[in-house]
Amino acid sequence: MENIIETYDLMRRKFLRGYLISFTAFLAPWIARFILREIELLPDGWNRILLFVLAASIPFQAYFAIGLNKLKSKIKKDPGLQEALFNELVRLHETQAWRYAFIAMTACLSAAFIVNLFVTPIKDLTAVIITAILAGSGGYHLSFHFMDRD
Repeated sequence: MENIIETYDLMRRKFLRGYLISFTAFLAPWIARFILREIELLPDGWNRILLFVLAASIPFQAYFAIGLNKLKSKIKKDPGLQEALFNELVRLHETQAWRYAFIAMTACLSAAFIVNLFVTPIKDLTAVIITAILAGSGGYHLSFHFMDRD
């Protein structure tokens, strides 16, 4: 049982790390494309490249997210694994990670508000909202990753 626990814990960390890398590969071009579109400096060629990178990162994100969810459901079905891998510390880290998700969303919306107020009006409100949601998701997963390390 000890070997299975270590294997599942290692798999959970690898899936989370892979998800964070693929998430970063999605978020960086998303923000670059949003900023370049807002200041109207996005050539058509760069737009296509950024859209390609965005589309290419989605399957990787899906793979790692599905892997994490499958692993989590396996852990929750087995009482021994659940006791070892979904213990009070992991639940505490998940709860604390929500705080960082809220902080990331608030920081993103605050930055958009400041840019909108002092620099230039933001035309694409939908992109701001989606970016804030993505920032919250990234903040949650990143903080959980750092808290869950030994």
